[in-house]
Amino acid sequence: MPVRNMDGVALYNEKQNEFVRQCLRDALMILMKQKKYDTISISELCRKAGVSRSGFYNNFSALADVFKEIARTFIQEITEKNAPFQNHNSLKWYERFFELVELHANDYRVIVSSAGLREKYLEVSNEIMLDHDWIDEKEACRRLAFNGAIQNVAFQWIKDGMKLSRKKMATWCYRFLERNGTQMKKKQFFFLKNSILTTNEDH
Repeated sequence: MPVRNMDGVALYNEKQNEFVRQCLRDALMILMKQKKYDTISISELCRKAGVSRSGFYNNFSALADVFKEIARTFIQEITEKNAPFQNHNSLKWYERFFELVELHANDYRVIVSSAGLREKYLEVSNEIMLDHDWIDEKEACRRLAFNGAIQNVAFQWIKDGMKLSRKKMATWCYRFLERNGTQMKKKQFFFLKNSILTTNEDH
């Protein structure tokens, strides 16, 4: 039974809110597999999820917030499952990463279906990568460079139908980004640093 206030209006508790959010996430994934993201309305999503509009606005402000939560849940799941290989200097990290991407290939296909969704996904991924108090400017640039590279490779691999094996993808990425990428990383760092400084000056 829902908790109600003094006027008899039902209030959502934490468990109910999470259930509503899960219904909305699931419904949005279903709809995105059927039609373009930018043609989906909040009313349509609510009907698909079996959730009222008030239930939607109790949890989200816009459709983009639902997608970002899908992305965050997806990224965190991959991160947790790859936890034993957190050091991406290891070939094992890349092998596990592409194994998980392949496992979630259907969801990835939805994400790579449009440039707008790829940008939103990468934005969430970057936020997670930088969500640590100890990260300084240099480490932030390094993480952004690495994350942009590995995510875009994964996007393109899925978009091309995963013609190459995940083992080969892992090996190539490891060799390029780790063994042969030292000079590239330095160049990326200075490029990103200058870009960030320029952006800050413009604003």
